[in-house]
Amino acid sequence: MAAEQEFWLGGLPFSGSNYPQSAGSPRELTKDMTQAWHQSSASVGPSTPDDADYWPQTQHIKNADIGYLSELLVRYIIILGAGITLFYTTNSSFYLVWLIAYFSTNSLYCIALLCTNAPVSRRWYGTLFAMNVVTSATYAFMPIYLWTTSNDPTLQAVSLCGIIGHGMFNLAKHTRRTLVSHWNMFIVEISAVAVIATIISQTAFLPAQIAIGFCGLAVMAYYALAQFSMMNDREALADSHVQKLEDLKISAMGQITAGVAHDFNNKLTVIQGNIDLSTLTHDPAERAERLADARAATEQAAEVVAHMRAFVRKSPVSLQTVSLSSVGATLSQSMEPYLPENISFLIRNDAADTEIEIDPDLLQTALLNLALNARDAMAQSGGQLELRFSNANITNWLGRPPAGTGPFVRIDVCDSGPGLPAEQFGIVQEPFFSTKPAGMGTGLGLSMVKGFTEQMGGSLLLQNRHVGGLEVSILLPRNAARGANT
Repeated sequence: MAAEQEFWLGGLPFSGSNYPQSAGSPRELTKDMTQAWHQSSASVGPSTPDDADYWPQTQHIKNADIGYLSELLVRYIIILGAGITLFYTTNSSFYLVWLIAYFSTNSLYCIALLCTNAPVSRRWYGTLFAMNVVTSATYAFMPIYLWTTSNDPTLQAVSLCGIIGHGMFNLAKHTRRTLVSHWNMFIVEISAVAVIATIISQTAFLPAQIAIGFCGLAVMAYYALAQFSMMNDREALADSHVQKLEDLKISAMGQITAGVAHDFNNKLTVIQGNIDLSTLTHDPAERAERLADARAATEQAAEVVAHMRAFVRKSPVSLQTVSLSSVGATLSQSMEPYLPENISFLIRNDAADTEIEIDPDLLQTALLNLALNARDAMAQSGGQLELRFSNANITNWLGRPPAGTGPFVRIDVCDSGPGLPAEQFGIVQEPFFSTKPAGMGTGLGLSMVKGFTEQMGGSLLLQNRHVGGLEVSILLPRNAARGANT
């Protein structure tokens, strides 16, 4: 692939750790939908050198030179330590002058990179490249100088370490074939030429000179080949990552579109059928019943839309301060008509006086969904449905860390049903996945709860209880305004 025709995924390098791993089923592809959607929508940068924006190339330089603060600090400490050691060993201020020159040029270069944001013009990109040339040449000067001017084995060892370190930096950091990567490789090769030329000049035997020259050139060629190969592999991995994200996006959209279309088609069939029957009957009571069924179907369709908006965290939010005691009381009244005689309902509120800032309607809808799911899990055998409220410590939370800031409250919805099979924990929160028989659920209830929880800056956790049954836990910040994606 030519270097001019590049696709950039946010200018970031890729490794096996951040490459998406997904299986082939639509549900397993769907669970990465949100991440794939956001990453792929901003993944493609300038594709030719004539484009006005050089931000992707600049982003690559930033990732290579200042991408990791810890690596940058270690690099500075090593170079500073080497320069001070050389000064004390030789008692020459020349090495202090070199240190000042290197840190001055490199600090200005790093500051320029930190202050650079998109878009980037051709002129500014050329300025950054020139600054990189100056700072890398300043660094490379010292190892070359030490090797070519000194016969001290200690100084020559320091020189070799500097050259090898520069080569390792290039192999580790550069993920694209750019002017900067080519220049840095050229500097390393020049340093190697200086080493080989010096060794040859100190050898009088011609066959030995030829052997040293051949071996040195072979190592240089192999190093260049290895760097080009690594950059090509990383480019290919980045391009395949972009394609994978596009595939995830299309597959996820197809899954969701098919589910919504199927659900709405069922609702429309009910609506149309009842309206048609209402026009054929002359009995006012039957006509009213048919129209009521049609209205109920429209309400169910509106509920599907509400669930989808909650899943993508786009539900309108109206934050209010409510007490957990009022939340429990309201849910108890809402659940009363839906509980059969063989299921008891228990509320344990250890934080009755605690107030939280949240959207009470969305919270009630989420808890009602969880409570109804728990009821359905115990429909055959009966059991106990328990709702627990408590103040929570995030250090004891076993789920994904919440986006919001503490203090937190925890709400647990527990049942004494059969629990959840281990193989379903990874897919049960996906849209349109349902453990209920066909036609008994939309498969959006739990995904809606997850979307609402994350919208409020919280986290959702499912786990089977040791005594049997399922426990669904919601961790929410008391002040959702500090964590809500509203």
